[in-house]
Amino acid sequence: PEGELTRGRWDETLKSAKLKPDHMEKVAITNSFGMPSKDEAYLKDDIRLALSGLSPGQVMIVSVVGSACDKSDFVEDFVRTAKIAKQAGAHIIEANFSCPNVVTGEGKIYNNPSAVREIVGAMTRELGETPLMVKIGVFDDKDKMKQVLKAAAEAGARGVCGINTLSMKVVDEKGQPALGPTRLNSGICGGPIREAAIDWVHSARTIIDEWHLPLALAGCGGIVQANQFDDFL
Repeated sequence: PEGELTRGRWDETLKSAKLKPDHMEKVAITNSFGMPSKDEAYLKDDIRLALSGLSPGQVMIVSVVGSACDKSDFVEDFVRTAKIAKQAGAHIIEANFSCPNVVTGEGKIYNNPSAVREIVGAMTRELGETPLMVKIGVFDDKDKMKQVLKAAAEAGARGVCGINTLSMKVVDEKGQPALGPTRLNSGICGGPIREAAIDWVHSARTIIDEWHLPLALAGCGGIVQANQFDDFL
């Protein structure tokens, strides 16, 4: 895409290109392979291996997600995956409520304050003292964002992270869905989403401060050079 993918452009259709960009700032990447996972034993071994490589001052944040079947199984699956991460030694658990690269419901949770409250409450009861943060995406409605952050905090979350990728339509040179007919929308990452991510951070900080929410704030998205980390502080 040309320029930043700011709020007014999220309904645009992007076209995939094979040309090499002349600068990392212009690179937008999309993928859509769901959220595949290994079995419990593999995951625990992998988390413990990663823990062994931490340097002083570093923490291990393990991101988890539930699979959407029926409502009760969905909530329980979030709890189960969080429990696996905790048992493996994760210092902080992140509940991923915002992955756009799925065709079921797990990527849309963050738009539903009552669902956020229910899932976060169930997870925090299981996790005890292990901190839980939630990863959410962009909002068209700032009031909805406020409702979601309040619901997460009141249910026991200790932090919030954003953004994930931007969900947009991407087509190939023939105008067909670039990632196949079941992926009309897919997640866009890379330099062009950085302004959207920074705007999200500003909005989240304003809501947290205004409502005195006990949430730590983590920002990500669109960082392609080391000096750009400072833009989120």
